[in-house]
Amino acid sequence: MTDEELLQRHRTGDPTAFGLLVDRHEGPLLRYARALLGSRDGAEDVVQECFLRSLGGGPARRPIRSVSGWLFQVTRNLCLDRRRKERSMGRRHAEAGARSDAPEAEGSDARLLDEETRGRVREAVAGLSEAQRDVLRLKLWEGLPYREIGERLGMSLSTVSYHAGAALEAVGRRLRSDGILD
Repeated sequence: MTDEELLQRHRTGDPTAFGLLVDRHEGPLLRYARALLGSRDGAEDVVQECFLRSLGGGPARRPIRSVSGWLFQVTRNLCLDRRRKERSMGRRHAEAGARSDAPEAEGSDARLLDEETRGRVREAVAGLSEAQRDVLRLKLWEGLPYREIGERLGMSLSTVSYHAGAALEAVGRRLRSDGILD
């Protein structure tokens, strides 16, 4: 049974359809939200809210072309909202002097180098446009084909391809300038 058929069954009162949709999409949505937020707990909260808003109590009657794409779009929007709120709260804490800048305990040189490299990669990715970051996460962390990335983000195949190429080029350029890549 397709997602769209399950959604229709849910809309007409089938009590099992909701659970089947959750079973199908929860894992990929959790991985996507975790990649966007960097937090397992935050990802679980966002995905739960996505399902409740999207499929819980009285779902909208508007036609949905791709249930998967729709759920990923809702998850993405909720993650962006959560990140904005966290940044805003972080600024307030910093202004109040509540943030501690104490360094963490240092480990071996190899671990520090690895952490530094990961940090530089994160910085390079953070410098990308939002669209480029989203495409890169779905391609590299989720392993999705461009077609499915396009469905999830509401982009054409050529736009997904453009953003992926531009993102990889920008990250590579940054890592070469930082001396991490040759």
